[in-house]
Amino acid sequence: MPMIARKNAAKHLVRTSSRNRLPLPISQRHWICRSCTELMIPGVTSRVRIRDGQRIITCLSCGKIRRLGGGPKWHRSNRNV
Repeated sequence: MPMIARKNAAKHLVRTSSRNRLPLPISQRHWICRSCTELMIPGVTSRVRIRDGQRIITCLSCGKIRRLGGGPKWHRSNRNV
């Protein structure tokens, strides 16, 4: 799919979900940049790194960084509860 079509599809998806007050599914929400609404494809429009148990996703078009997961200490504290 061409790059312009990907960007327009992601923007349309976000706009439609906010207009209808429906949340995006988590599987789609994780791969759309919050600041530029670009579809983040690993290796193409985003960089994915794993550091200390967190998935760090960097948008290559705007530079925004997302951190997913709580890291090793977060997992350790939840396991003891």
